[in-house]
Formats: sequence, C-alpha cells, structure tokens
Amino acid sequence: MGVYILITRLATGFIALIEMIFYTKIGYKYLFKMGGNIIAKKKKGTEFEGIAKKDLIKVGYLVGRLHDAPPPYGVKKPADFYAYKYPHFIYVECKETIKTLWNIKAGLRDSQLEKMLDAVNFYGVKAFILIWFKKHKFIYCIEITNLKELIDKGYKSVNIKNLTNDDFRGKIIHEIENKTFDLSNFEMEV
Repeated sequence: MGVYILITRLATGFIALIEMIFYTKIGYKYLFKMGGNIIAKKKKGTEFEGIAKKDLIKVGYLVGRLHDAPPPYGVKKPADFYAYKYPHFIYVECKETIKTLWNIKAGLRDSQLEKMLDAVNFYGVKAFILIWFKKHKFIYCIEITNLKELIDKGYKSVNIKNLTNDDFRGKIIHEIENKTFDLSNFEMEV
C-alpha cells in the first residue's frame, strides 16, 4: 500500500512539472534555453504576416486573421489571413526565406494548396502566396493558380533566377523602407 501511495505522489508531481513547463512563461523560457527554436521561428513568421497586414490596411483592405481549428477537429486554415476591398476577396499566405529560392513542397502544405485552389473557383476570390526574399529586400507575389501551373510543369521551387521566365507571372514588390512594402499595386482583375 505504501509503494502505491509513493508512486501516485511521484506521478502527480511529474505531471505538475510537465504542466509547469508547457503552460507557463517560466516553462517557455526553460524550453527556449533547451533549444526550443520552434518558438523563435513562430515569432519570425508572424512578423512578416504583421508587415503584410499593415501594408494592406494602408492601401484600404479590410484584413482578418484565419486560425486553425483546435487539434481534435483537424481543420487546417487555407492561408494566414484574408483581405477584402470591394470587389476583391483574397486569401494571403506569407512565406519568407533568406535563400535565393523558396521550396514549394516544404513551404506549403498540400491541404493549403487544395483549399486555396477550391476557393478561387468562386467569382471574385483570389489566393496569393507572398514570398519575402529577405536578403534581396523584395516580395514575390504569386497567384495560387500560377503556382499550381508551376508545380504541374515540374518546378520544385521559386528561384530568383527564374522570376524573369515566362512561366512565372507574379509581381515583384520592392522594399521601400526598412521592412515596409508598397502594396498599393496589389490590385488585380477578378
């Protein structure tokens, strides 16, 4: 009987320790010191989303965040956020890279690609991937239908060297200030 009580108390203490690590700020700092770069990468990705949202709002878009459903439901969002400005409704997925290329398969889930392709079948809806080439200080804005065509033609990545190729019909948006982009030419024909 005494062994059972000892094991129960140890298990309870272990569970409390795990909860402290995962559910408190102290725990996050502890995980970060242990090499939890996942947290830092998450912040970095949301930084570019914030920049894109701010710049779209400046040019008159209503912007809203799309959230993934909680784990039991397994529903994944098609993009990071949506933007609306009459008559345009667009889904926007933000990606960033410090390299000269962005790997399509590693950077975009198949479910996202499928959901965005389904969405653009509705009149007035477009979907875009904004790829920020950080070292080169520009965003490459590519429509999801063009990205699908590139995948079908065998392209595995969006490479800076290929952007002048006729297969790539996206727009290059240069940085005008430190991490600020002019998205006023983001208008498109629907």
